[in-house]
Amino acid sequence: MSYSSHRKKALDITQPIKHRVSHARSCTVCVSEKFRVNRAAVIDEVLSRSGVDLNSTENSDDLIKALDVLEIIRFDGM
Repeated sequence: MSYSSHRKKALDITQPIKHRVSHARSCTVCVSEKFRVNRAAVIDEVLSRSGVDLNSTENSDDLIKALDVLEIIRFDGM
């Protein structure tokens, strides 16, 4: 699936938060492939910029904040 598809599913509030966070982590895979770094580096960068750990978040507001930061990273780079 593409970054956009995963992002759309991550933002779908009708889905359980664990599914949404899983899709957000899939977004990090897409970004990591774009910049040729490992997924952990992207997750760490999201944590650094947003204060949200995509490995342990269970809060919709935090998820949205992390996705916003991930979108910036996707376009501007790490």
